[in-house]
Amino acid sequence: MFEALSPPSPAPLPAYGRGKMPDEIRAALAAYKRRHLLKQEELARLIGVSRPQLANAGQRRFGLSEGPAMRLLELLSA
Repeated sequence: MFEALSPPSPAPLPAYGRGKMPDEIRAALAAYKRRHLLKQEELARLIGVSRPQLANAGQRRFGLSEGPAMRLLELLSA
């Protein structure tokens, strides 16, 4: 009678290789953190940066280098 509704598929992430995070990446990061019930410190460890470095990147004070940016994209794309 009723069709099962599937959750909407997430929007594709924009190209990001390093530097300040685009707004779409920041939003995806916040959603990932909420969905997986992660603390900022745990999320920072997953991408190989310190908690203050992730906080600064999330506030667009500073950007991420290429390695952490790539790990972040891999994490968000999984």
